[in-house]
Amino acid sequence: MSDMQILDQDVPSEGTRSFSLLVKFFPEDVSEIIQEITQHLFFLQVKQSILNGDIYCPPEATVLLASYAVQAKVHFIQLCIAEC
Repeated sequence: MSDMQILDQDVPSEGTRSFSLLVKFFPEDVSEIIQEITQHLFFLQVKQSILNGDIYCPPEATVLLASYAVQAKVHFIQLCIAEC
């Protein structure tokens, strides 16, 4: 058998499959994340981790982060409206 040969897997094909890639190590400075999509995915993971209780976030910081999220969403909507 060749090292490059692809083997058939016994995975049922019915239904949908999903997987997620998560950040293992968080950067000290978010500005180190260059690509916008990576920033967005990082934000979504941190948000979900806070909501699940995986990461502790004091209530004051949670409110501040939520306000940043709302500001970003409003800014994005304004950009979309301006382009139309």
